[in-house]
Amino acid sequence: MKKHCIRPFRLLLWSLAAGAVFFLVSCASVVEIPGPPGITLTQLQKKIREASDPDGRLEKATSYLQTQEIIEPGFWGDRHSMIEVRFKEPDKLKITSFSENIPQYAVLVNGGAAWRIDYERRKVVPLSGEVLETLEMLARLDRPDTSYESILDGIKLSLCRIDGALYYRVKGRGKGPGKRSMEIFINQSSNLVRRVVLRQKGMTSTSDIRRYGLYDAVMVPEVTVVTVVTDPAGEHTNRLLSYRLNVEFSDDEFLPPVFPAN
Repeated sequence: MKKHCIRPFRLLLWSLAAGAVFFLVSCASVVEIPGPPGITLTQLQKKIREASDPDGRLEKATSYLQTQEIIEPGFWGDRHSMIEVRFKEPDKLKITSFSENIPQYAVLVNGGAAWRIDYERRKVVPLSGEVLETLEMLARLDRPDTSYESILDGIKLSLCRIDGALYYRVKGRGKGPGKRSMEIFINQSSNLVRRVVLRQKGMTSTSDIRRYGLYDAVMVPEVTVVTVVTDPAGEHTNRLLSYRLNVEFSDDEFLPPVFPAN
């Protein structure tokens, strides 16, 4: 298994998969620093792995279970919901949105197939084309054996400054015919990913990781603000509730449900 561990992207994935729409809040400006960054992409990915998975537990894990609280500002006060993320090696992912402990929506990724589940309307919609390509790209980023080179073309590595702090900036375009590009900002002192920007047709999504915490000996994003430029407007914040490695899942959990005919 390759020694590249890149894991903070599951927070961004839900917003794209569920078709959520949010507006971009003001972000600190990025000041590019000319000249070489003083590090290779291979060296940077090794530093990220060592910072986020110091004991190698995540790299050896075969699955994880994560829950997050989603806080969305509203006119009459914040709205709260919960997201559950289930992942099983090598390529199975299930992300479910709950309201008052009742499942509302889910996105399933299983190998080369993906579906969006609407539990309220009892519908299963296969995902294909650029949506599927984006899901596969983000799901692959969530695997410990994934390198940036395996999911991005035309990668450029540079050094920049945000709010006075130095960051490595990895920029590339997604593989395949879709017109997607991604920027990843890694704090130079902590070697942890702090921002991910995904651009595709008609939408720009930004995931700002505000705080990390140690769970199961793994550095996991605790508070992330996810914003998307599109129409209409909105924003939300993800707060980590729980995170466990090596949870037993059956393969059937990653297949779409069969709703009885009305």
